Amino acid sequence: MSSEGFARIPALLARGPFDGIRVHVETSLRRGLPGMQITGMNRAAARETVERLRSAIHHCGWRLPVASLTINVAPADVPKNGAYFDLSLMACIVQALGLAPPIAVENAPLFLGEVSLSGEVLPIAGLQSILLTARKLRFRRVVVPACQTGFVYSELGLSVAGVQHVQEIAHSLRFAPASAEGQIQGYREPGRLSHLQLEPGVRRALALAAAGWHSLLLVGPPGTGKTTAGRELPGLMPVPDAEECLEIITLSGLEIPPATESSSAKLTVTRPLRSPHHSVTRAALIGGGHELRAGEVTRAHHGVLLLDELAEFRREALQALREPVETGSVDLSRGAAHNRLPARFLLVATANPCPCGYFRSSMRQCTCPPQSRQNYLSRLLGPLRDRIELEVRVETNVANHGPLATEDLLVRVDAAVRVQRERYRDERFRFNGEVPFQRLETLVPLEDPDTREVWHALASRPELTRRGLASARRLSRTLADLDASPVIRANHIVEAARFRCLDEYVQDDF
Repeated sequence: MSSEGFARIPALLARGPFDGIRVHVETSLRRGLPGMQITGMNRAAARETVERLRSAIHHCGWRLPVASLTINVAPADVPKNGAYFDLSLMACIVQALGLAPPIAVENAPLFLGEVSLSGEVLPIAGLQSILLTARKLRFRRVVVPACQTGFVYSELGLSVAGVQHVQEIAHSLRFAPASAEGQIQGYREPGRLSHLQLEPGVRRALALAAAGWHSLLLVGPPGTGKTTAGRELPGLMPVPDAEECLEIITLSGLEIPPATESSSAKLTVTRPLRSPHHSVTRAALIGGGHELRAGEVTRAHHGVLLLDELAEFRREALQALREPVETGSVDLSRGAAHNRLPARFLLVATANPCPCGYFRSSMRQCTCPPQSRQNYLSRLLGPLRDRIELEVRVETNVANHGPLATEDLLVRVDAAVRVQRERYRDERFRFNGEVPFQRLETLVPLEDPDTREVWHALASRPELTRRGLASARRLSRTLADLDASPVIRANHIVEAARFRCLDEYVQDDF
């Protein structure tokens, strides 16, 4: 919207990955002492921005009238800063000065870019995250630095115009519509899984975790393939779809191959794997710091977070995982700043059964004193245990087991995933492992009388908490999906209850 001496265009305030709000930039030209001022922004950022814009206007050959020029970024009560606002501010000034044809607010594009002293439009950091937010806020057209047009992936559905200099926004911009052909392709690499020699119970657990998004704990002596199995789990998980690919790209900072190398080049995206060292701090794991940076849980979004040697991690770091494991996000606060970062990851952990690693092992005699074993196990039995749905003992003699039949597992996992996506097509979640406790009765019903009888017997076990029972219910549904069963059978309940191997160690030592 613009009239003589006044203009208004929409803008976007980014508040973290995939989060932001619509704001408006307003420019008013009126009689008064000559000068330019910006309101509604951080004071220091406003001073710096004024100097950049004044210099850019001078180098464009535009003359500011002898009047007071006020630029406001509304609403004023929301803290704002960031050089990516520069191009929006300049576009609004150009409108108010009558140097460009007026644009209706509802049809105005989103201008993103930093303006240099000479008027060049410079690239901005975090563009992909801002573009995802722009799509959610129903922007349809964006103006970005010309060198960053490759980041506006066709999957976003945004029309894009690239500019190299601010003089270009005074003329009619040419918007390229989103291409019908996708630029991103999900991919998984299951090849290395076929070399693993694992017993049937572990194979079943890997398929369950991959198909139903169930957190997994692998317990066993050193050298039995626990860590390798955890690292290769992304190769069993479903291929990420277009939306997941966009979010993975945004959080990892990947770039699309230049068109000059191959006009048909696509960016292949796999599910991320993050494996922090056990000395990781709470802030490095979940995020934080002076600028509220993302942690490992956010970098593992839509992928696997592998905690190797779980008992060695700091207690405060493990306790901090409880929120993101349940909600799929993490809330970070520091002073007046607050960010909600995505953290929808599949938790996979490994652990030895005792400090020496050979408790209840046929390979070697355990040398740990009973008290030492108890102290070690108590670290595995903390609050995080109820958030881990699969506990699997990895046996020592893996040489007697054949290679992992990867193709068969992939077929069954993919079939189970398709069933779940159809089942939860109207929900905000996609997998059995994400069904909220309050929805279990309706979404994971027990229709068979024999199944209900077995379930009631399981529910009477004193060692199972409410979360433990919910985990068993979700596991039962995934077991049924892997077996192509439309309903949960009694044997699925029984099998789900067996995935609690820590109980065996506790009974022997406590």
